[in-house]
Amino acid sequence: MCECYRQQGFSLLEVLVALILFSIIIIGSSKVIGHMMYAQKDMHVHGIVIDQLQARIQGVVSTANNTDVCSAINKEPFDVDNAEYFIGCSTNKILIDEHAIDWPVLAASSKGKSTAESCAATKQAGSDCYIVGN
Repeated sequence: MCECYRQQGFSLLEVLVALILFSIIIIGSSKVIGHMMYAQKDMHVHGIVIDQLQARIQGVVSTANNTDVCSAINKEPFDVDNAEYFIGCSTNKILIDEHAIDWPVLAASSKGKSTAESCAATKQAGSDCYIVGN
């Protein structure tokens, strides 16, 4: 007569393989969540910098009697997320009913005032250059 044993439950090897697979899934998920949190923070900083620039343009537009637009803009640096952002200004000529208007183009950069000024002059946004008014 044959005494056959039936397996009841999982072997140690099966449990270890399941643990390894579960660990890989958890590590991958944590990397994805970390990347998403970094991207969300970067978008939030971008929004704050753009809001600061738009508010400064709005302050000049409301006082339209200035002939030199860039001299009327508040170019004081501001801090966002432990980084100091510097402001640069240039102008675009806009024709409305054959009247030329100087419209301000503001740029902000955390790399320095000269970088912000060159971004405003070239009117090209970069990795650390935010532009408003172009």
